[in-house]
Amino acid sequence: MQNLGKKYGSIQGLAPGFCCEIERGVNTVLLGSNGAGKSTLMSIMVGLRKQDTGEVFIDGVSSLNPSSRERLRYLPEDVEMPKGCNLLDLVREYNKNGAMIDTDAVKELAGQFRCSDRIERKMKSLSKGQRRLLLLSLILSGNPKTVILDEPMEALDPTNIHLVRNRINQMCKSGTTVLQSTHRIHEAQRQGGNYLIIHDGVNKASGTMNNMKNTVKLPLEVADSLGIPAEHRFLSSPEHCIVNREGLSGDTAQKHATDVTLEDIFLVAVE
Repeated sequence: MQNLGKKYGSIQGLAPGFCCEIERGVNTVLLGSNGAGKSTLMSIMVGLRKQDTGEVFIDGVSSLNPSSRERLRYLPEDVEMPKGCNLLDLVREYNKNGAMIDTDAVKELAGQFRCSDRIERKMKSLSKGQRRLLLLSLILSGNPKTVILDEPMEALDPTNIHLVRNRINQMCKSGTTVLQSTHRIHEAQRQGGNYLIIHDGVNKASGTMNNMKNTVKLPLEVADSLGIPAEHRFLSSPEHCIVNREGLSGDTAQKHATDVTLEDIFLVAVE
C-alpha cells in the first residue's frame, strides 16, 4: 500500500501518505482502537471503498482492477444475511456471482469446526456465534490466495476461537496470505505471525511477533538518561520507549527494563 489517504467529509479514515506492506503467506494481525482506520483499510483493499489518494496492490494487481479479487475472500465484521437462507444457499449465491467455492470443501471445514449439523438450518434460527462460525467455514474453506477478516473471532467461544486459529495458521503454512483485525490483543499474540498497529489513520508500528523477544520497555526518562541512541529505539511515546535489547548495558537499564508484549507495543503506539 503506497501513500493512501481517505476522508469521509471532515472525518479522517486514513491519514495522507499511509503506507504498509502485508507479507505474503503470513498471518498479519491488524490492531487499533475503535475508529483507528482498520475497517477503512480493509474495505479499500477489497474494493468496497475507493481511496482518495494512493494505490493498493494485491499480488501486483491494483485493487481498482476487479481481477485483484479473483482469489480473495473477505469477511466483514457485520454481515447482513437473509434470515431465511442457510449456508449452502450462500455458497450458491457466491458462485452465481463468479466465486469459485467448493461446496464439499465448505462442508468439510464445517465438520472440523463442529457445526456441520447447522449448514442447512436457516440463519434466523441460529445464534450470532453460530452464524459467524458457518461464515468462517465458507470464507476459510479450500485454497484462497488472500483472506481478509474483520474481527473474525467476534461472538465465538474459546473452543471455536481455538479451531479457527488453527485453521488460519494451517492456511498460512500452505501459502495463503491472511490479514485479520482484532481487539483481542492476547489472542493476536498467541497466533504468531506479524502485527500492524493503526492509530488515527496512521501506521504506528509493525513487526513480527517473534521479534518482540528482542525488545524491552523502559520509561522514556530512563532511556534518555542512559543516552540510548535512536537506532536502538523501536518505538517511543511521551512516557515509554521500546528499545532493542542489544542497546542496553549497565545495572540501571536492567533494573528498569521489562519484557515486551504485544499489548505493551500497542499501548506505547497509541499513548
